[in-house]
Amino acid sequence: MASISTGLVQLHSRYYGKGPTQAKTHLVDDTVICVLRGGFTRVERTLIEQGESDAVHHVRRSFQRAMEEQFRDIVESATGRRVVAYMSQVHEDP
Repeated sequence: MASISTGLVQLHSRYYGKGPTQAKTHLVDDTVICVLRGGFTRVERTLIEQGESDAVHHVRRSFQRAMEEQFRDIVESATGRRVVAYMSQVHEDP
């Protein structure tokens, strides 16, 4: 599971210029859950602090849709199994 955490952090770092500071991946039955923390850029953090979290959520969700194949590839490579559903969420607090 560490390779999933590492791969997702590297992907975020490559495209955002800053990756999460913590990542933990869990395998529960047939479900892979990866929790990434501390990955907001300075611009995103500023927007959130100014009450503009909707703008950050919109951009992050758009990025997640655009990068779905790359996210899937990381999980499929680590597990040797096909991803049948991809779900992602952005949450700024905590």
